[in-house]
Amino acid sequence: MALDRYLIDLSQGIASAASSIDRPWTIIVDADPLIISTDTAVPLGLIVNELVTNAIQHSRPDGEGGSLHIVLEADAGNFSMSVSDPGDGPAVPQAGELGARRAGLGTRLVETLARQINATVTKGRSAAGYTVTVAAAYGAGGRT
Repeated sequence: MALDRYLIDLSQGIASAASSIDRPWTIIVDADPLIISTDTAVPLGLIVNELVTNAIQHSRPDGEGGSLHIVLEADAGNFSMSVSDPGDGPAVPQAGELGARRAGLGTRLVETLARQINATVTKGRSAAGYTVTVAAAYGAGGRT
């Protein structure tokens, strides 16, 4: 399956479903060409759907639309896919607070799907916003 094309089609569908005239969403996809197995593409699609949906719901508290960025980079049998939004990411509970030890359902879902494809998940905040990156080796297929 062509992961680059899949991510573009998926993001267009999500942006269309989430947007309205007063709340437009743009999802920019920068993707290296990559052919991967469907067994890897499906969990990645679910991960992207979860990350993008969460970003749309939580990154713009003022109710406005916004812009998200998906980047797919591939080289020598490895790939990384990141989803970035302008928000601060999830709140980090302090020790002793409710939820301090328990990740949210979306986080658990992303991590479970990543384990299915032997991928790692990293998260980070910057001045530009919040980014979640999923990285793994790909087997069948390869760069186009």
